Amino acid sequence: MDKDTRAKIVGKARADADFRARLLSDPKGAVAQGLGVAMPASLSVEVHEESATTVHLLLPAAGGLTEGEVEATGYNYDGPQTSILMERDFAAGPGAVFDAWRTPETASRWLFSTETGVTMCVMDPRPGGAYRIKRTEGGQTYAAVGEYREVSPPHRLVFTFGMPQFAADVGTVTVDLEPKGEGTHMRFSQGGNRPGYEDAAREGWSAMFDLLERALS
Repeated sequence: MDKDTRAKIVGKARADADFRARLLSDPKGAVAQGLGVAMPASLSVEVHEESATTVHLLLPAAGGLTEGEVEATGYNYDGPQTSILMERDFAAGPGAVFDAWRTPETASRWLFSTETGVTMCVMDPRPGGAYRIKRTEGGQTYAAVGEYREVSPPHRLVFTFGMPQFAADVGTVTVDLEPKGEGTHMRFSQGGNRPGYEDAAREGWSAMFDLLERALS
C-alpha cells in the first residue's frame, strides 16, 4: 500500500469513529467505502490499534525486502493502463539470451543497469520465485522487484515488475524469444504502465538492450 493511501486512512480513522471501528473489523471494505479505494483481491490487509501498553512493529519481509519493496509487490495502480511492445535481434542464440535474463552474473551487467552504476541481482527464476535488483549510482540506490510468473527456457519469460522508489505500480513484462538464423529475435512487452510514460519506458529498455547486446558479445 502506498504512503499517500496510508496517510489518508490514518487521517480519516482519527476524525471518524465509525470508519475507525469498521477499519478494525473489515479493513478493505472500510477503505473501499470510506475512501473509494479498491484494493486487489490478492492483497491482505490487517489493522492493529496501538495503546499505551502495546506497540506494533513492521518488519521487512524475509529475504531482505524493504518496506517500499513490499509496497511495490503488494499494491497495484488501478487507473488507466497502457503497454509497450519492442522487438530486437541479437547475434547470440535463444539459450544465451534467455540465460542473460535469469542469471545474476550476466543480468547485473545490463538489467536495470547503467554504464556507471553498480548493480546487484538476487534471482529465483521459477514460477512464484522473486527477484530483487538494486543499482547504486551517484550516492542513490534504485530497486526493481517482482515475481516470476512463467519461466519456459529458452523461449518465454513472464514476470511482474515494480520500482518502489518511483511508484507503487506493478506491471507485467513478457519476453518471447525465437531463433533467427544463428541468432535470436526478441519480442518484448511491458503492460501496466500509466499513460504518458510510454516513451520514457521505451528509452529506458532500449538503453538496457544495448547493454544486453554488449553482455552477450
